[in-house]
Amino acid sequence: MVQKGVEMDCRSFVFTFKACEQFLGVLEGKSVHCVVWKMGFVYTLLVQNSLAHFYGMQGCLGLARQVFDEISERDIVSWTSMINGYSMHKWYDEAVKLFESMLMHSDVKPNEVTMIAVLSSCSQEGFEIGEDFSQVRKNKEYDS
Repeated sequence: MVQKGVEMDCRSFVFTFKACEQFLGVLEGKSVHCVVWKMGFVYTLLVQNSLAHFYGMQGCLGLARQVFDEISERDIVSWTSMINGYSMHKWYDEAVKLFESMLMHSDVKPNEVTMIAVLSSCSQEGFEIGEDFSQVRKNKEYDS
């Protein structure tokens, strides 16, 4: 797109990372990450969430966590992307720890997608669903 003279914005990179996830791969995604950095979009929440999601889905959980840790104002997409990445790649304990951290240290309320990811981790790991999860459901402390 850049070679054709098309101006890139944050939304362009979201779709580009999605294409890398679906059709291309990690190396291409890392190349796009470099372009994002050079163009100054790396600290835009929309792009950061896309990066965390991309790296998480590709199994690059260290890179996903690095991006996640650099997000200054995390939203539900930030938290869920990281929790889901951990869950999809069988890092169940990390998924649950991050969920608990979200509940304790942020004002973000889990949504249904977040709950599915963390409950999947609990069931796969054989964890009992503790009071945190029951309390969230009981008080409807999640966004639907």
